[in-house]
Amino acid sequence: MDSRERVFRALERTGPDRLPIFQQLLPGARLAYGMRLEELLQQYPSDFSDAGYYGDSSTGRPPGWGMRMPGAPSGRG
Repeated sequence: MDSRERVFRALERTGPDRLPIFQQLLPGARLAYGMRLEELLQQYPSDFSDAGYYGDSSTGRPPGWGMRMPGAPSGRG
């Protein structure tokens, strides 16, 4: 089951294979835990895409980048 199907099944309550995972890390977490944290993130990847809503430290995008404007299509289809 891919991430997209897992999220929709969880929202619809129709039995995903496991609960969807979402990680939101503070920059200090990477500094404090380094490779151990990276290994966990590789083992348990997020089921939600990073749309930059909270800022994306890996790309330097500011918070709010990528947010939809009211009335704009969601891209879900």
